Amino acid sequence: MFKKSLSKSLIAFGFLSAVFSSEVAFSQALNKKTASDKAENANFPDRKKDQWAVGLHVGNLNVTGDVKSKNPSLGYALDVRKSFGHTFSLRGYALLGNATGRDLRTTGSIRTLYKTNPALTKYIAANRLFVYNYKTNIKDFSLQGVISLNNLNFYRKSSKWNLYMFAGMGAMTYNTKVDALDASGNIYDFSGVDFDKLSQKEIKSKLADVFDGTYESEGPSFTRDYNDIKWNVTARLGTGLQYKLGKNYAVGLEYSFTRTSDDYLDTRAFTSAPDNTLTNTKDFDNYSFVNATFEYRLGKAQTSLWWENPLEPAYKELAESKEKIKNITADDDKDGVPNYVDQEPNTPADAQVDSKGMSLDSDKDGVPNHLDAEPFSPDPKNVNEKGESVNKLVVDRNAPVDTNNLLDPRNPKSIYYGAGNGGDDSYDEGDAGDNTGGDNAGGDNTGGNNSGKGGKGGFGKGTVCNPTNLPMVHFDLNRFYIKPEFNAALHEVAMMMIACPSIKLVVTGHTDNRENAEYNKKLSYNRATKVTDYIVSKYGINADRFMVKFDGESAPMVPGLPDSWSPKYDFRQYLNRRVEFRIAKPGETGSAKPAAPNKMNAGKDY
Repeated sequence: MFKKSLSKSLIAFGFLSAVFSSEVAFSQALNKKTASDKAENANFPDRKKDQWAVGLHVGNLNVTGDVKSKNPSLGYALDVRKSFGHTFSLRGYALLGNATGRDLRTTGSIRTLYKTNPALTKYIAANRLFVYNYKTNIKDFSLQGVISLNNLNFYRKSSKWNLYMFAGMGAMTYNTKVDALDASGNIYDFSGVDFDKLSQKEIKSKLADVFDGTYESEGPSFTRDYNDIKWNVTARLGTGLQYKLGKNYAVGLEYSFTRTSDDYLDTRAFTSAPDNTLTNTKDFDNYSFVNATFEYRLGKAQTSLWWENPLEPAYKELAESKEKIKNITADDDKDGVPNYVDQEPNTPADAQVDSKGMSLDSDKDGVPNHLDAEPFSPDPKNVNEKGESVNKLVVDRNAPVDTNNLLDPRNPKSIYYGAGNGGDDSYDEGDAGDNTGGDNAGGDNTGGNNSGKGGKGGFGKGTVCNPTNLPMVHFDLNRFYIKPEFNAALHEVAMMMIACPSIKLVVTGHTDNRENAEYNKKLSYNRATKVTDYIVSKYGINADRFMVKFDGESAPMVPGLPDSWSPKYDFRQYLNRRVEFRIAKPGETGSAKPAAPNKMNAGKDY
């Protein structure tokens, strides 16, 4: 007896060892990544570490055969499960149980029981009918593939429920016993049971009184006997539903159906034909197992992957991307500069800011533009708390000289010293003078006496009224609005004109070559008049001191560019989109509002 039990234990241990070895080897093969695999799957998340799980099953084990089964018939199972992805896992499965059954009809066809228990020949000898019954001890070992059906979820991170199906192959051994004799070794007498008139419930009750339930007789076997072990190859199919109680625990219900190649699990393989001969029953015997399950997950990993939603990493990445985009685009102070680059995150809503979100201070006087009453102060070093210049530009020759006013052109400390006061601020420079004084020293066309200020343009700092070059204003493609960064350039031109009241300026508009010539003429006209209107309205300079011209695309700074857009040439085209200033020559005439070249609309003022 000990040898038989040891043999069975070794067989079971060997089977489970093979299962574990195959699962580990398969897991390592799936998880091993080559360098090329890593490169190819760089955009995919790494596989999570997951837990092994051990399951305990307790339920009703039924044989589906020719003899009616009895309930309950307890079975027990143990499984070890390992995932190979979010939907597929393998489990090794061992089942042990006793299935019982008893017919509700009599038969004389017990010939097949003779070999296992010759005492049953007593029924034939006594011409007694026999009621088939059995108690079959089943040991089952299998390897199953398990598919999770509901952990792919588009609306939840994870679910408390896990619905799954499984299928596998294995082997089973069984031993059948028959209750054929009473405690004294005598055959049962069923004559007191009226099988034709009694209900099934009444028949069950009568039979329970007849049988003693000892199952003392050996049952038959369809397969070859080997030390009373009867082996069958099996195929199992089933489904289950689990509920997750916590990180490591789950409970559930499971049903499985096992197909065998044996017709003797219920002891009966033959039946009587109409001619009273014996014939085989229709199908092999199979068995089912309806059970409650308890799962415990092993290890320190987060969970078993069949409880994890495979979409969770993608949704997590998407959520993180949304948060990053939100952080990148968030602009709490509504200044047009996102928080992550805003170096002054609390500027007022109406504040002008630079590309870093810092308040603009165009004249660098320490007062930001949105608080500056005079955002382009001519003397930014001398302003009050409102940003207004303390010094005022003086052009009245008869006003008293204020030696503290750096904007008085008569003050030797002023950068405008001499401009419009004792010197010619027109394009005509006059005679050079002899540096000793005289009515024409320095070419004074206003009749002033400025001896000692001779020389070409001789106004002390007279380059203010005779600059070597003047700034330009550039425009975006097909636009004639003035960009804020050119306000300082226009401020410089206006200050020069205020300091030098005799000067007249020629203002010439230009375009690039990416429209037809007629369109570009109008666009250049719009640009030139826009600039002159700005200076006239902003600084109160007389419009008669401007001569507007419009050359369209005819005088490019950078010639020879293609007439189609290309990033290679875009900056050079930008240089061609401009308004230029120059001092008018003596006798040169023109108007600040010449007739427009055509009636079409050209460009946009925003």
